[in-house]
Amino acid sequence: MKRKEQRIARAVLAGLAAGSMTGMLTANDASAMTLDEYKQALAEGKVFVDYRETNDAGTPSRVTVNRLNQEGIKQARVVGQGWISVDLADGDKANAMELRTSDKNIDANGNVTVSNEGGEMTFSFGADYEKIAANDPSGLKDTTAVADMTNVIFKADRGGFHHYNGTIIARPENIYGGQGHGDFDIGARPEDNPDEIGTALEKTHATLKLVADSDSKFNGDWQDEAGNPYFGSRFIHVNKTGTLEVPSSLIFQKGLGDDGKQENPEAMRDDAQNALDFNGGTLALDDLRHNDEYLLKVSDLFKHRNITIRTVNGEKRSIVHVATQRLVGEGGLQPWLRSYFQHEHFTASDIKKDGILRIRNLGYSWTTLDLKDGDKIKPLDLAVGAGAGPDGSEGGSITLNFGSPDWRTGSDAIKSTAKDSDAVADLKDVTFHLESGNIDLINGTIEVEPKNFKSGQGRFNVMVEPGDIGAPGNTFKYGTGMQTHATLHMVGDSDFQEKAAGNKAPIQLNPNGTLMGKSKLFFAKGLTAAGTNENPESLRKNFTDNVTINGGRLVLDDSFYNDVYLEKAKGLIQAQSPNATVEMWNGARKSLQYAQWSDALGTDAAASSAPPAAHTTEQNIQTAAGKTHHIQTVDFTDATKPHKITVANGSVLNLGYKDASGDFITVSGDTPSDDVTTSVSVDVESGGTLTLGRGDKSLIGNTNADIALAASGAEAADAKAKLEIASGQQTVRSIKAGDNTSVTVDADALLQAKKGITLEKNAVLDVEGSVFDTSAAEMKTGASLAVNGRMTGTKITVAADASDVKITVGNNDKAGTLILPEGSVLTKAEVFLDPVWKDGVGIEGASKFVNPSDTIDYRLTVGRNSVASIGVGNEETADAALRQAGKSWGTAGITAALYLGKHLTVDANGGIKVDGSLATGASAGELATAGNITFGENSLLAADAAAFTGTSSSLITGTGTTVISVNPKSYLQLTGILAEGSEYHIIDGTTATTDAAVNNWLTKPSRDNVILPKNYQFSAEAADAGKLIFKRVPAAEAMPQINRAASNIIDAVSAATSSTSPYYAGARAFVADVTNARYSDELRAAAANAAMQPLEAVGASYMATRAVIDLASAAQQRLSLLNTDEKAEPQNFWLKYGHSRLDVDGLALEGGRANYDGKYNSITVGYNFAPAKKTRGGVAFSYVKGSSSGSYGLNDLRMGGISAYAGIRNGNNNLLMDAGVYKAANDADSFVSADADINIVTFGITDEMRIESGNQAIVPHIGLRWTNVDMEAYDGVWGEQKAFHYDPSRKSLVTLPVGVGFQSVSKTKDWTQKFYADLSYIATLGGKESNLRVSVPGIDGAAGTVHYDIYDRSTIVGSLGMNAESKTMSWDLGYQYRHSSDSNSHNIMAQLNFRF
Repeated sequence: MKRKEQRIARAVLAGLAAGSMTGMLTANDASAMTLDEYKQALAEGKVFVDYRETNDAGTPSRVTVNRLNQEGIKQARVVGQGWISVDLADGDKANAMELRTSDKNIDANGNVTVSNEGGEMTFSFGADYEKIAANDPSGLKDTTAVADMTNVIFKADRGGFHHYNGTIIARPENIYGGQGHGDFDIGARPEDNPDEIGTALEKTHATLKLVADSDSKFNGDWQDEAGNPYFGSRFIHVNKTGTLEVPSSLIFQKGLGDDGKQENPEAMRDDAQNALDFNGGTLALDDLRHNDEYLLKVSDLFKHRNITIRTVNGEKRSIVHVATQRLVGEGGLQPWLRSYFQHEHFTASDIKKDGILRIRNLGYSWTTLDLKDGDKIKPLDLAVGAGAGPDGSEGGSITLNFGSPDWRTGSDAIKSTAKDSDAVADLKDVTFHLESGNIDLINGTIEVEPKNFKSGQGRFNVMVEPGDIGAPGNTFKYGTGMQTHATLHMVGDSDFQEKAAGNKAPIQLNPNGTLMGKSKLFFAKGLTAAGTNENPESLRKNFTDNVTINGGRLVLDDSFYNDVYLEKAKGLIQAQSPNATVEMWNGARKSLQYAQWSDALGTDAAASSAPPAAHTTEQNIQTAAGKTHHIQTVDFTDATKPHKITVANGSVLNLGYKDASGDFITVSGDTPSDDVTTSVSVDVESGGTLTLGRGDKSLIGNTNADIALAASGAEAADAKAKLEIASGQQTVRSIKAGDNTSVTVDADALLQAKKGITLEKNAVLDVEGSVFDTSAAEMKTGASLAVNGRMTGTKITVAADASDVKITVGNNDKAGTLILPEGSVLTKAEVFLDPVWKDGVGIEGASKFVNPSDTIDYRLTVGRNSVASIGVGNEETADAALRQAGKSWGTAGITAALYLGKHLTVDANGGIKVDGSLATGASAGELATAGNITFGENSLLAADAAAFTGTSSSLITGTGTTVISVNPKSYLQLTGILAEGSEYHIIDGTTATTDAAVNNWLTKPSRDNVILPKNYQFSAEAADAGKLIFKRVPAAEAMPQINRAASNIIDAVSAATSSTSPYYAGARAFVADVTNARYSDELRAAAANAAMQPLEAVGASYMATRAVIDLASAAQQRLSLLNTDEKAEPQNFWLKYGHSRLDVDGLALEGGRANYDGKYNSITVGYNFAPAKKTRGGVAFSYVKGSSSGSYGLNDLRMGGISAYAGIRNGNNNLLMDAGVYKAANDADSFVSADADINIVTFGITDEMRIESGNQAIVPHIGLRWTNVDMEAYDGVWGEQKAFHYDPSRKSLVTLPVGVGFQSVSKTKDWTQKFYADLSYIATLGGKESNLRVSVPGIDGAAGTVHYDIYDRSTIVGSLGMNAESKTMSWDLGYQYRHSSDSNSHNIMAQLNFRF
């Protein structure tokens, strides 16, 4: 959860806990303050009024929430040209009061003066209006600050409220507005207020979070103090920089629900439709769970609105609608201005990061999707539709572009970046909705599926002719005479969709555009697999319906072809458009065989598209100087000798070109040997270049050779030897990069050097892709390693005599990850971490450096957006710890962090600097220096409690002369379980340069600068500099919402510093998570309480018991007077199916209530024995499969059992009985994962009487049932570790059913039909509560007992059904509804009987 969301959650929970609704002006009282009350409040000085008829200076009356609270203000009122600025502060909580904007001033006598206009009231955190007016961007800034105004009523009959930044929490029923006057603006609205254009007001973001009860709604009619009526309509404006955060049920007729499974909102609620006006802002749904189908249907409801829809919790999802923005000012609509041509742009990473499901462009708007090579976009809708524009209704516009325009230069930035590109992006999962407008592909290649083009009045342009496009501003976007080329590649086996009548062809192929696909997609007869068909016959109608050809190329990518077919295909296409042509891509390729190496091999134009495979009898071969060779593979035929390939000065060898995979170099067809007598080596001379892998990035290549780059000149102009790993997964035997040479691993490539890599003097290894499982890398003087991709499993060693060795992780363009194994030696090296910040990307976008060593003998600088992990072997440990800090990660939060998993020693060569203000290009003087430890502003030192193992229990040990400096705005975070009362020292062996009077975590550790787990606080003795002493707060006090068992376990496990118990590690993980400051009190309590009773939280006992009682009762009812007549039935075999759906909401748990939906299906096979006088009986075997899903998790139920049943009939009296034994298996996935079996035994007896009247009968009945529920002991897993042992008690339930049934019989010649109904009341006698003991075996005191309900207190059951029987068979259909205060259920049954 992000920092802002934490603060909001804390404010909401604090308000609820404090009973914030008590005494507030209620929403149901539309005249919350009467005229007399207003006059009284005015007389008491409890009304704050700003009434001005003129305000030429444009100055506000400024007031704070604290002042309003202290002065007991009941109403703040602004009238005429008055302006009240409510200056908010983070954590503000307003008392009950009313805020009013109006055109009516009321004096002490109740006289009303009506002004020409209403006053304005603004809300902001830290606004400087003089700077704002002067267009100074520092006048107002974005902030994560939160103010709780749930007790405040906002009323505006004229004028309005303006919320400019930060978050305000309010209630929907507390906001009132007018119709056309009296608004609540979320975010600035420059289209109504042109003076806001370009100011800080237009650039900051505001969030209104509405908290609501189940009966909350938006307001409509209301009255003011004087009784004047108002009807609020569209008075809450969600503007472009505004966000409205709400639960879905407040906006739509059907909300997502607790489980997030509702898929259709159906429509907006009438009150929400009336109150809300979306002007380009964001609707944020804060439901705990959600699904994509629901969000897409929400998008359909807002089809013509300029809006962004996103989720707050769970996996991020969003939908973006881009629509026209047009200024509105005095005199109405302003002329269409290019500056308000609405433009947005996205990248594939933006779409993935924000979970974007749909981008929809409307009217006078334009969206660009900036692609790069290798992009793969998961399911996404791109849609263009009609909206307002200069010429009336216009369609939106989307551009697909390979490149990185600098959009800061304006919308026409694409002019200078639209260039030809061979980049390819995978858009197979993208659907294109072409309702009205255009989607333009202007360069590169995208792969798509034909079925994903939805026709309308818009079109998808493959390349653009500016004068041919109807949307405005086309030359403005693209310029004139653009000469790029673009390819739309149709892949997969789908077909174009059938075009509806009246729709346009969705795809338009223009000059310089290419449409590529299999021939069968375009022509009536395609090329066969062997390419032998010579006649395409005609164009497919489905193709011509969907594609308009204005020129360009149709390219067939079949594997084989013939010239006759190709010529006929050209004729068919050119009949449609003379400017178009048909070509083949790379069909029918052949390998060339060479007896020996040739200087001309692979150098011609044909080789670049169809590279040959070379075979040679020579022992050693060399490339031709000055030439580029494209070679698939090289095979040496003599397996008795060693072989060498020399890449000569000025030549290039592209080995493994195109689609080559497997061995790139072979000897007599096999992988070369590692034996030096028969091995292969590759020498690259100065000025030569060896490239491995030029094909698809998914291909795997192997070059089992030692690659050596010859030492080259040090001057920039000198020719250098180079090795480039271009794409795919490439394995080599070893690499030796000589002086001044370079090895590059491109972004689409992975490299493994089995015998390691050596970087000689000034050699460079640039990792843009990945290096993995390379045994070692040795670095010598001046060598540099740049990891802007990922490097793992490589033991790096800096030579003992080396100097000026540099390692960088990340740069100005992207993040990097370097994970070192044990044994790496970086002595005297300089290590620098830095990736650029990216909007909306959290710690997952940071550069990561991991070194398991516990010694720093190198200079480590942790710059912006970076995390260094020392003393651990992975990046996840630090990430998990930093997410527990409760601090946001980013420019407004923590900017750089160091995590320690072990005690750290910094020797004389070592230095550390953690400073998020440092970026690539920082001077040497700004980086870490030997003998110094520095923590800059907004830095974080995080450490596990286990790391305090140094001298005097210290965390870091220096040399004695090591100098440490800590910024006052730096933080220390401690994770894990701390020893109560132990004295910890942060730093040992250092000299502090920080002024002892300055408060920081070194000089004066406190709650302000040290982040502790929830159940710890500082002892009073912890005042000394650098010393930490903790005391553990009892969990019941720190977290009062958790149950006693959970608090016992948290306290006991926290007190245990070690244990051999196999449950200990899991229990410690549990304690760390539920005391984690990152989570809300509500979530911690839910997790802790559910962990104590995991199976009951998901209904294991209840579901199994319900199913058993239902099955046993049903077996008994086989002999009921409602189902049989007075005649004794012959023996028969029967089969019954049942389906039950349950909604449980109210069964008690220890510390909460169970809330889940359940369902199960049952199959019962039974046999009725032949009757013996008055006695009848039978036996039934049942199997049940079911599941439950709720707020605490999931459970799968499997159950089987047997019931024996009998009846004794004496006239109209019938005595029934049954006995059954069942076993249920449960597999729960709650906060704790657990499996447990339940053994259930049940006995039941029922007495019934039949009272007949003609063909009808009434059957009253009463019974008694005893059911014993015995759950076996089981273990629970927290995370992936065993944590708890559970020992449930055995529970006996006694239920008393009493009711009356009705039966009606009709007969025909062969069949007897019966209709029956029954109404019963089932009382549970002696209690429904059971209990279990939960413990952490081996930890003293880590145990407790929890109590919970396993059945309903009392239940009303209604049943009805019908059956029909003949001499040989019968069938039965029934329905049953059950209701109790804790649950509701619906059951359906179907039964077949066969008589003998």
